Formats: sequence, structure tokens, C-alpha cells
Amino acid sequence: MTENLTDFTFVRPPNRQNANDQYELESWKKQLDIHWTRRGIYEDNKMKLYSLIWGQSTKSTQSKLETHEEFHDCRTTYDSLKLIKILHELSLRVMIGNTNTKPKTKPKTKPSAIIII
Repeated sequence: MTENLTDFTFVRPPNRQNANDQYELESWKKQLDIHWTRRGIYEDNKMKLYSLIWGQSTKSTQSKLETHEEFHDCRTTYDSLKLIKILHELSLRVMIGNTNTKPKTKPKTKPSAIIII
């Protein structure tokens, strides 16, 4: 998930062709049960990852995240993948120097030296 920043897609086990065979039917039911169990664990772990990232973030990072336009959707669904993408985007902005926290006007500079004659 985090290597390529895409969500894992679970593939549901296909229905068995021979529904008359009791063994095949029970085997398919077991595979389906395992599928839903793994999918549930995956979703729980994504929520835990979201909580972990949010808890380890500083207050200033959290406030920057909250100002992002996609954060509301991310917060309501506890989407850790989207949170990682937003953090990645914010870190790239900081590296480039394109943050919204910079002042809009240049600060007044003091003369570096005073010449007395």
C-alpha cells in the first residue's frame, strides 16, 4: 500500500461451477470467509495507521493538514492512504519552499551598518 500509494484491491473468490459437489461448496464458503476476514483486518489496520499518523503529528502539522481541501473526506473515512498522500504533498511543498505559511510581504529590513561621518 505505501510503496506505490495505491489501495489494495481484494478479489472475491469466484463461485464454484459445480454447486452439487458438497466439498466444493464448503471449500468455497471457507475461502469466502477467509476473504471477508482478511478484508476486515485490512480495513481495521488502515484505521489504526490513520490514528497512529495523526497522533504522531505535531499540532502545526495537524493544522496544515486540516487546511488541505481533501482532508475532510480523509478524516470522515479515516483513510490513511489519503492522509499519507496529503502529508507527502505538504512535505514536497516545504522542500520546494512553496508553503502558505510564508508572509505575503517582505519584512522591513534594518540597515546592516550605520555610517557616522
